[in-house]
Amino acid sequence: MTRLVLGLLMTLVSPAQADDAVSGTWEGSYVCGQGGTALTLILRPGHGRRELNGLFHFHGSASNPGVPEGCFTMTGSADAQSRQVKLSAGAWLLQPFGYVTVDLAGTLDPGGNHLSGQVIGPLCQGFKLRRVKASAVPIPSACLGSAAIAAVDFDR
Repeated sequence: MTRLVLGLLMTLVSPAQADDAVSGTWEGSYVCGQGGTALTLILRPGHGRRELNGLFHFHGSASNPGVPEGCFTMTGSADAQSRQVKLSAGAWLLQPFGYVTVDLAGTLDPGGNHLSGQVIGPLCQGFKLRRVKASAVPIPSACLGSAAIAAVDFDR
């Protein structure tokens, strides 16, 4: 009986833990047509079980400083069992000329500190991110002041 109750509790708790497992600030890079690009991804739990809300903030890197800064919202889901994360692009908050939004499909490592996978968009390849306590790069106010993300507390 105890095993049955524990099993039911784990079933009820696991999906909610999936979004918590990937919530936070992630930094790293991705590759698309413009070349290697620095990325800060901020994720927070959404309203439903397994839902995520986020901010995709990109900018130039040491190896590719000419990339303009931009950001857009994201929504998606995480699966605790498979550690799969799927994020879809939302609204632009700061759009450089000629840039399009992209989606992400990735996997959280067993330790919960690295997220990597595929960037889904024109001429795109992969992304690699590591969990950080706070972004080393300031997020522009245009990316944080939108009504589209007002419900998400990015200071947590």
